Amino acid sequence: HTCKKVIPDMSGAEKLDLDFKRLRKDFVSGKAKDERYSRENDAKFRAVHQKVATYEEFKEIVQASHLQPLSTKDRIQSRPTQQWNSACDGSTVATSCVVRGDTE
Repeated sequence: HTCKKVIPDMSGAEKLDLDFKRLRKDFVSGKAKDERYSRENDAKFRAVHQKVATYEEFKEIVQASHLQPLSTKDRIQSRPTQQWNSACDGSTVATSCVVRGDTE
């Protein structure tokens, strides 16, 4: 079932058949494209103003234009699961870990 409404035009002789879901989808898509264009265009001007040395630097600035810096309110909720000291199994204090095979 599509969302269509019949609206009389100004003359009243003809009627328009509009699909509002499609119009909304087209509007949202067009708005996203405009925002992307504006964001990337601003990044290009910033890159030129910074006088980047290579095209690769310029390209990276433009490609990263969608990224936003973290604010002070942003927090990482979970603790890292990667064990940075592979010599320790995590059950002991870091100062008491002994690297196996180390004979001095």
